[in-house]
Amino acid sequence: MKKTLFSLSFILSLSACMEIDVNPKAFTGARCSNRLSDGGPAEKSPYQTLIWADEFNGPEPGDDPSCFTRAPQCANRLDWPGTSAESNCPKDMDANNFRNLNKCTWKLWNSFSMFDANPKDKLAYHPNQVRVRGGTLALTINYRPQKPGAKCGMVPGSDPNSNDHFGKECEWISGGIDSSHFDGNSPGRNIKNGRIEMRAKLPPGIGLYPALWTWADNAGKGTPHSNPKQRPAFSGEYDIIEATSNSSGIIHGFQTYHDWGYAPKSHQQAGSGKIFLDPNTWYRFGVERYQNKMRFYVDDCYTYEVEADDKGIRLNSLAHYILMNLSLEKGVAFQAKEVDGKILEVDYVRLYQ
Repeated sequence: MKKTLFSLSFILSLSACMEIDVNPKAFTGARCSNRLSDGGPAEKSPYQTLIWADEFNGPEPGDDPSCFTRAPQCANRLDWPGTSAESNCPKDMDANNFRNLNKCTWKLWNSFSMFDANPKDKLAYHPNQVRVRGGTLALTINYRPQKPGAKCGMVPGSDPNSNDHFGKECEWISGGIDSSHFDGNSPGRNIKNGRIEMRAKLPPGIGLYPALWTWADNAGKGTPHSNPKQRPAFSGEYDIIEATSNSSGIIHGFQTYHDWGYAPKSHQQAGSGKIFLDPNTWYRFGVERYQNKMRFYVDDCYTYEVEADDKGIRLNSLAHYILMNLSLEKGVAFQAKEVDGKILEVDYVRLYQ
């Protein structure tokens, strides 16, 4: 579907963690209004200039056509995608699935998942689970029976802080991409101060864990929070939306800033709390980053604001790159039939300054 670019003004912030009840017509409930008297910011958002967008329509006027015809890059190490050692994509990859994907920006995931799986030796990402069709990016999760002797997860003796690769022959496969820097030929995409906005439709299902998020980019390389060599400058993660589902099909969304590691493995966080979302409904999810604060929103409603030094939170000064993936929730039992074939759809990604 063709989309029309537009800029928006955002006027409200709720500055306390709370549960926010919404309906499919976008935050018209009494607990999330747009009045300054309810504690929203007085100023209009300064981020009104669109500086980049991916509408997932394939090449558009002004795009470099070679970014769509070139061979993709695949990340084979995903403790954090930004630290990946990239190598060849899998031989069974069907490039027709993502011929309309801008491969100068997006890197495909081809790895065992070291996060969010239950147990962790269960899920892998494969490029064939990524498709661009009808103006949307689709990330699909599927079940596949494991073959005898299949390796899924960490290979004995492997080191999570080295460049080892891990077994990817898992019973669940899903899709993931990110915009981290690869090399001079694949510049990726990041942003420092400004607004990141994504229009997406989250799939329901107990056990599913869709995520649209960011990680700090330092010369194209983020740092995993488990890395003992971590330095303070690498701290930071914006969860623009993460979500789980309850038994009635309602989606519980979370928008969170994570302050990872001014010492190895240290962690502070602040965020919206639980946001109730309708399944299979399009929402605009976003974050605005300022010099000393950040604001999260869904559609035209701010859900949370965090300031530097609030609750011990420290905001770094690095640009962030974008990650999108559909995974499995930790520690939750689920029925395979409720998860198999579910799709996270993304209509666009837009950056404003």
